[in-house]
Amino acid sequence: MAEIRILIEGYAQKLENGFRASSTTCLVITEGKRILTDPGCNRKNYWMR
Repeated sequence: MAEIRILIEGYAQKLENGFRASSTTCLVITEGKRILTDPGCNRKNYWMR
């Protein structure tokens, strides 16, 4: 079975003109593989309104 470790916990913060957010980054460990998940950010839509 895979092991999942949260390296950086994401957040969402409501602002007057939208939101500020950061995604959660995880490490997935399986037999012979280590996978880093980092969804990134779409800068064009970064400030959701």
